This record gives sequence, C-alpha cells and structure tokens, in this order.
Amino acid sequence: MKLDISFESISTILNHAVITDPPLLGGWLEAGAPVLFAGEPGAGKSLFVLWLSLAIAYGGEFLNWSAPHPKKVCILDGEMRLKTMQKRLISAQQYFGLDNGNLQILGRHVFRHARQPFPDLRCSEDRNKIIQLAKGADVLVLDNINALWPAGDENSPQFWREIEAFIFEAQDAGLTTVALHHTPKSNRKSPAGSSRNLRVFEIIGIISKVSSMGDGQSAHFNLEFIKNRDLCGGMSPISAKLTTDPETLLAKWSAGPLKESSVEDPNTIDEQIKELHQQGYSVQQIMDATGKGRTFVYDRLKNLRREIA
Repeated sequence: MKLDISFESISTILNHAVITDPPLLGGWLEAGAPVLFAGEPGAGKSLFVLWLSLAIAYGGEFLNWSAPHPKKVCILDGEMRLKTMQKRLISAQQYFGLDNGNLQILGRHVFRHARQPFPDLRCSEDRNKIIQLAKGADVLVLDNINALWPAGDENSPQFWREIEAFIFEAQDAGLTTVALHHTPKSNRKSPAGSSRNLRVFEIIGIISKVSSMGDGQSAHFNLEFIKNRDLCGGMSPISAKLTTDPETLLAKWSAGPLKESSVEDPNTIDEQIKELHQQGYSVQQIMDATGKGRTFVYDRLKNLRREIA
C-alpha cells in the first residue's frame, strides 16, 4: 500500500508555518491544544468549565487567570438539566455582565424540544453535524465524554482513538477541544479508562473535591495538572472555591493553595450512582467509578427506578 507521507528533514520541519495565536486563557490554554479535565462525580467539573468558558468568551478573569481577548466558545452539554443550567447562567451573568453572544450552549433540552435524538459521537454523521454547528467558534467544550460517546468502552484503546479522530477533525475546523471525564474510585489522580487517553490530550487537569457544598451552584475542589506537553506557565496547583447565594445567585470564586479533602466518600454512594446513571454511564462504568460490585450497583439502580416510578 502506497503512503502519501514521508519522514521530514530539519529544513522541511522548520519551514512549516506555525500559528502563534495568543493564549486563550492564562498563558496555558493555547489554541489547538486539546485539554481534558477529569474528576470524581460531584466535584464541580461542569461548574468549573462553564466559568472557564465564560472567562474566555468575555475576555475576563477567572481564578488566577485572565483571557487576553474575547473568543467564541461552544459547549455541547450531554447531562445538565435546563433548570440547573439557567441558575448557573444567571449567576455567571451577574458576574461577567450582559450576554455578548460569544458563549453558545447546545444541551439535551434543545433536542428534546425538537423531538430529535441527542447526538451520539460514535456516529460519524453526528460528529460532522456537531463540528459544522460549532464552526466559526474558537473553543468546543465536551461535557462529558461518557454522555457524548454512550456505551463506549473507555478501557479500550479504540474508544480513545475515536475521540482523538474527533479532536483532529475539530482542529481542522479551527476548534480547540476541552473535554470532561471522570476519575475511577481506585485512582482519583488519573482519568478513567485506557492509558491512551494520556496521549490524546496535551493538557490534563485533575479536579478533586475538598468538601461537599450540596446545592449544585457551589463547589470546593483542588485542581492539579498532571500533564502539560509544552510546559506552559500558569499551571500551579490550586484550591478553588465557589460560593453562591441561594437567593440572589450572586457568586464568588476564590483560589489558594491546595487543601486537604474533608470528604471521605463524596456525597453518598447512592447519590454517586444516581448521578452517573443520569449521565448515561453503563453499569460497568459505574462500577469502575465507584469501586462497587455489579450486584451492589444493580440493586441501587433498581431502587432508583422504583423512586422514579
């Protein structure tokens, strides 16, 4: 089979045009560099990435970072309820100001109202559709991998090859990908699944819950970067805390040195299983994330279905 590629000389490599766009945020989030944030259920991943996206969209400040220029951001959200999304956006808008149109969100409620199935990014047609919808934006946020690649085997290298192929397609469309994933109960310091995920993303951050806030609008977690391919600045580990007034929805973020976790078992195990089930996780994925056996998980899911009924 003939290949249309070959090894390159030093001169050829040096002659390639290199895009030197300014960082999107804080000197570490650069255009074209795929990023993965992973953490335990309920740690605050979606809250964190929503505010990170807003800072990029408004050209504002967030925690210890600032965005030099406003950029367009698209979030493909596979799990958040519309009511929760509205509360978080009201809070964020009070912080950043009036909507400037740079942040666009495509959630499940849009497809439900249109009576269309939610995209399955294992399907090439759905992948192409999402990239076309996001074309013209600078950043595409995927919240989260298991909801958007449902029933995929995250422990299989092929699963991550498919995600890598999507990231390449997004890069060709001018999109920088930021994805969310979970960490397994057995190792909260690494993303769940095949070690190939470490090769797919240039930057990987781990989000670990410090304390339970409980209301869905607040969070307290540590953020540590375990991979930074280009050794960018602004990536020191931090402890971040968001408090939101339940009445006014006024929000306040603070950042400081890492904190010891006061949470032995995040939320309750039943709440973890419920949250993962609502996000579209398979029984095996719930087992991996919680460290519980198949019979235990099945029993909890049966009880959950009775509650819903």
